[in-house]
Amino acid sequence: MSQRLFFDLTDGMTLLADETGVVVTDLDQALRQAASAIEEMQRSGQLFGQHGWRIVVRDADRTILHLLPVR
Repeated sequence: MSQRLFFDLTDGMTLLADETGVVVTDLDQALRQAASAIEEMQRSGQLFGQHGWRIVVRDADRTILHLLPVR
């Protein structure tokens, strides 16, 4: 079953909330997309030197499903 999940970016003090989300079939697909987003932001220089940041994968009810560190 498809569901809309959201990828918030946070360092514990600052939160960049994803208000759009993406439709995925399962959490594994969401984690692959989150990892891809991290790589893309690093390539573009948006996350250069951003230690301590992580992507919070959550559902529409704001339930946290997974934390993915940005390395």
